[in-house]
Amino acid sequence: MGRYAWVVGTNRDMSEAICRRLARLDHETSLTCDDEFSDYRGIQLIIASSEEGRRPIDICVIDIAIPFERIAILAEAMAQRGWGRVVLIEWIEDCSSDAEAAQRGRQDSIRRLGSQLVSRGVTINTIVTSRESTQAGEFSSGYSASERMSKNEEIAGLAAYFTSDEAGSLTGARIAFDVGRRLN
Repeated sequence: MGRYAWVVGTNRDMSEAICRRLARLDHETSLTCDDEFSDYRGIQLIIASSEEGRRPIDICVIDIAIPFERIAILAEAMAQRGWGRVVLIEWIEDCSSDAEAAQRGRQDSIRRLGSQLVSRGVTINTIVTSRESTQAGEFSSGYSASERMSKNEEIAGLAAYFTSDEAGSLTGARIAFDVGRRLN
């Protein structure tokens, strides 16, 4: 049996694709499609449940907006066990300069945390996409085949790589996954 992965998301299709991909790697997965993970009490309960005899969370793929402090709590709990992978899926909907500055600040914090924890076996990486890049269906009307939409399975493949042992020294990465249309 592989590792235990918790996928937390608001995009059910993408979250299910990630679960399927991780299951192919022999990981046990749990899927939560709500905000129970977003508050401090919720994340403490998740960490406590793994300490009470349930299988600890080795991998967490998060596609909901949660405060950086919650990510740090989860990553530290993983570091205490000596292994963990956190994959954040960041949805870009606002390309204003203020939104971009806030995202850069958050990513700087994630990079710093990742660089502190990588020696303890934990990595934190981000996949950036836009909702219009991953809507149902392979292609969107108005786009040519070369400008097709991202498939959830493709994003799931990158998430699976980020959770692998092979990506053990890759931390703080922020990869735009929008078929080259608008993200940096």
